[in-house]
Amino acid sequence: MPIKNDRNQFWTTFVNLNSWLLAAITIIILFLSCGGGGDSPGRSAAPPPSNGNPRLPTPAVCMASASGNSAAVSAPVLRQTLEASWDENWLAAPAVADIDGDGQMEIVAARHSVLYVYRHDGTLFWKTAFGSSASNTPDHGTTRMWASPVVGDMDNDGYMEIAVGGDADSTGNINISLYDYRGQMRPGWPRQFGSTEIRSIAAADVDGDGVMEILVNKTGEGPTTAVYELDGSLHANWPQVSASCNPPSPAEACWDFGGYNQNIGAGDLDGDGVMDVISTYDAIGFGVFWGDGRPFPANSEFSDRVITAVEAYHDIALSKQGWGTGDRSEFTYSPPVVADIDDDGQMEIVLAGDHEHTNSTANQGITVWVLNIDLTRPQGWL
Repeated sequence: MPIKNDRNQFWTTFVNLNSWLLAAITIIILFLSCGGGGDSPGRSAAPPPSNGNPRLPTPAVCMASASGNSAAVSAPVLRQTLEASWDENWLAAPAVADIDGDGQMEIVAARHSVLYVYRHDGTLFWKTAFGSSASNTPDHGTTRMWASPVVGDMDNDGYMEIAVGGDADSTGNINISLYDYRGQMRPGWPRQFGSTEIRSIAAADVDGDGVMEILVNKTGEGPTTAVYELDGSLHANWPQVSASCNPPSPAEACWDFGGYNQNIGAGDLDGDGVMDVISTYDAIGFGVFWGDGRPFPANSEFSDRVITAVEAYHDIALSKQGWGTGDRSEFTYSPPVVADIDDDGQMEIVLAGDHEHTNSTANQGITVWVLNIDLTRPQGWL
């Protein structure tokens, strides 16, 4: 992995970002988004978007239930073991959704090279090896699925689609698959993005057309972030970063290096009603893009004109200067989180980084970052 010297310094160190840290971040954001620390018992729903038609998450409900009680929480009891082979889950958590529209929830699990879907009673609905269809699948594939499956009605037909990522080192050199609710590969899929592994995958409507796109971040050298249409074609001006991301000279060019966990996400950062793409890097920085691939600008106080060119120095003066020697963070394993944590009506970006120094990539611990969308830092997070 390249090391970038002074203002041209790339990055990297391996950090195992513990699940407790991500859980803690989630709890903090939920607390703040529900009015924690203030006088309000909760937050009213945001107004409808001014344009586009994104399907935003339902706002959190933090009021106590009228039917709640203070009974002790029961210890979990194993209900049943689901049919499967030796396949491991790696870091892929299962998803639960009514994928066939019958009113009953199914369980979707990406276990190493095999994608399993179970009915609500635990019986197998279908399974398929990565890159195959359920109607004609071998027992096992040739690559693991690191990331959790992405499940949603992406085309508004009333049925769920399932997107998964794999490793392009597999037979067939493919690393992204999109399935219909029956386990059949969608037309135009599978696809290959780069020659490495897709450990980060998401779905969001990033152009406001009412149909979701598939967002991915791959490991290794850039460009690391891509957006795909549901027909398997690349969205215009993707992947990023590319020359189209670069601001006019003499500003520094955009740069990136792939992520190694769930490093891709989306949120309406600028309040225009359309989702934007956030991609964190195995490097001292991250990228924020509009759906057409244009990079978000940094505040005019930064010498680097776009977010994707700004280095994440702990001393904001060094970040604004664009180079220097000091403590900094990489975001190798950081899922991006978007929330209005200070109740000012503007979204912030929350990340977990690994603490290192310009002169050494040795990990010194975990850092938590809260940033405004122009990379300035809110009160208390300087």
